[in-house]
Amino acid sequence: IYHKVQCYNSNVHDVCDDNITSNTIYAESVSHMTEQHLQYLNQWLELIDLEETYCMGTRHEIWAMSSTQRESKTGRCLANMVIAEYEKNEFKHVYTFIKHPDYYDTDGDNNGCQKYSKRKQSPNHYNKKDIIKLWDLKFRVNDRIIIGTEDGKYGLSKGSIIELSTKYVKYASYKPIKDLSHFIMCGSQANDDRIRYRLDIDDAAYSYSSLRANVFYYFYAAAAVAPASSSGATIELDLLDDAQRSQMEIDAIRQRKRELLVDLMPPQFLMDSREISAVSSMPSHLQSAFDALNIDQQNAVRHVMKCQDYTLILGMPGTGKSATIVFLLRLLCH
Repeated sequence: IYHKVQCYNSNVHDVCDDNITSNTIYAESVSHMTEQHLQYLNQWLELIDLEETYCMGTRHEIWAMSSTQRESKTGRCLANMVIAEYEKNEFKHVYTFIKHPDYYDTDGDNNGCQKYSKRKQSPNHYNKKDIIKLWDLKFRVNDRIIIGTEDGKYGLSKGSIIELSTKYVKYASYKPIKDLSHFIMCGSQANDDRIRYRLDIDDAAYSYSSLRANVFYYFYAAAAVAPASSSGATIELDLLDDAQRSQMEIDAIRQRKRELLVDLMPPQFLMDSREISAVSSMPSHLQSAFDALNIDQQNAVRHVMKCQDYTLILGMPGTGKSATIVFLLRLLCH
């Protein structure tokens, strides 16, 4: 809200808290907020600030630690990777990385420098040293990645992981990887001259401004979709165009979410006396699965099918929450 106000001032540097408070835009933006709303907003903004500070504090590891050190100690790097395949689609450059077919190790007396020993193997054969140990790493699909080389070049490309396996990693970016003058195309996988890359998770690449915007989303004031009539009568929906009606629906949804998440209003359910067709008319294979649930799980299913807002299912480990969720997915798909 503060930055939104600043955009309406001709000289941002002259903006201070006093004239922002008196600004009409500011007043319109916060007049609907209660003390509880402000506490909720401040709490989440503080948590986002703490996470951003922590993540920014790990970025120096990319140049302060060798690739093998960061891979083994933090799980936030993939060392000794080479390009096995490359393709370009309409929007992105897609690279398939695999472990280099040479053994490598880290020697404590060598300050973490990598030692390579050549090993002959067929391109399609994967040795234990080639396996990407995902269970020891913190890589996930959609993680933001910085590409560098093992000889000290950093920031050659920034993109994201689109596919992960123990044998390869698929990486995509809008721009090609820089400095590929010595790149040897796939098909020469036994060649020892291929560039060795390091893939580092870039925590700082995540848009914390987007996280803050998601929190602010619940507190935006309802938009004025149309001026009031001269008689002061309520605006009739049939006089609004599609965009105005859509905005009113968005505002209503936003207000309801704010009531549930911030004001902690209880969720609404259909009356118990009302028959739920989805439960009462299940096919035989779902009915048998429903009958196999215990009474608490069956009650949870009924609550979900009657809820207007959300249903919170609580239970100790091993009480069957996951089994209930699996059945609910089957039922909702049906």
